Amino acid sequence: MRAICVDDERALMERAVSLCRELPGMEEVTGFTRPAEALAWVSENSVDLALLDVEMPGMSGIELAAALSLLSMLELIALAWDLDALLYGSGVGLCAATLALVPTMDRGVKKWQT
Repeated sequence: MRAICVDDERALMERAVSLCRELPGMEEVTGFTRPAEALAWVSENSVDLALLDVEMPGMSGIELAAALSLLSMLELIALAWDLDALLYGSGVGLCAATLALVPTMDRGVKKWQT
């Protein structure tokens, strides 16, 4: 399995990368702090899982998820600091395996794993 983690805050992105690397069967995890770079990378590489921050400058995680869904069949996990962002994400037609608040990211990733 291959994953990307996208968050404009480097420390949070690195935490997501670390959590993904703990998943059984995870072959490769690539982290990005810029959504456009993640989108370009996915256009040339296959991905099974994307952990996305919802609120990012330039391109939101919601917009990135929509663009990624055109490029690849993958499971999406959207991450946010607040419930409003998560509710917005779940209300725009995204098919996410799990929506998790950042403070509960460990549980969200483990839920997806089971």
